[in-house]
Amino acid sequence: MNAREAMATKTDHWTSPTLVIRSFGPKLVPFFKTVAIYLVLADRESPSWLTCLLKCLPIIWLSIFVVLHGISFGDKHVYSRRILIGLVLSCIGDALLVWPKCFLWGMLSFALAHISYITAFGFHPINGSAGTLCALLGAVVHYIMYPNLKGTMSLAVPIYNVLLLVMVWRAVSRVQLFEDLWTWTKLCSCFGGILFAISDTALGLREFGLIAHLVSSRHCQLLVMITYYAAQFGIALSVVDTNGLNGSQSDKRRMTATSEVDGGSAEIEALNQLLQDIYQMVEKVRALQHFWQRLFGSDLDPDSYIFESLSPYE
Repeated sequence: MNAREAMATKTDHWTSPTLVIRSFGPKLVPFFKTVAIYLVLADRESPSWLTCLLKCLPIIWLSIFVVLHGISFGDKHVYSRRILIGLVLSCIGDALLVWPKCFLWGMLSFALAHISYITAFGFHPINGSAGTLCALLGAVVHYIMYPNLKGTMSLAVPIYNVLLLVMVWRAVSRVQLFEDLWTWTKLCSCFGGILFAISDTALGLREFGLIAHLVSSRHCQLLVMITYYAAQFGIALSVVDTNGLNGSQSDKRRMTATSEVDGGSAEIEALNQLLQDIYQMVEKVRALQHFWQRLFGSDLDPDSYIFESLSPYE
């Protein structure tokens, strides 16, 4: 085995799925729990602060995961820092999109998140073929959507779509399959970018009434959220790649040693218990909401007026 093969073997070991799952799997359990809580308990058809909280919890946990993996203001964690900023902006966008009148503001927040992701992924290598394919697919989607865009949306949506497609292009370009310069976590960010585009495309088609005759709003929203959470999961998991490959040897030894012990630390167990408490609390709040609606009627919805002043359509 020559030096290059030995280095490749060492790199493959460090970035192998088994090693990373053993090291970071326990930290990701709360993410899957919060996704399940949202999909099972949240009333996605009725805007409320409870729905907002449940929707944001998975992204909040992914942000915590990035911080726990390592964050600083130095050059070492510049990638993780930009991914974290993107997650925080995405969380803000999630909260805003709960209320239909804040759709444009939510789109703006996600546009800024895409810019943060783009700066994290970088522009090397260029990969013109991937960029061309993204541009062609974007043109097709724009052709379908544009006749239904009115007013501010006729300008905002195309700009957002460009940023989304650039993000997908840069995520895909990180994977250099034919040059042996890829890792499985780069594939995670690649699939994350693609799933983000699928989620946003489905959201746009639903929002502008283009697929209402093909699939119910509830099923479409379920597709949007599952692909969205999977996308953010893939992008967040890519921080393991940069810190693992670019970190110091002491960092690698520390993380490898961590993978050899039980990952269920007291902190993670405490957070898991907290999520169980949140789940029980949510069930009680939902029961209280149903009682309130039966007592005073289902038309009473104070949350619908909270963001009235933020509406760009007023």
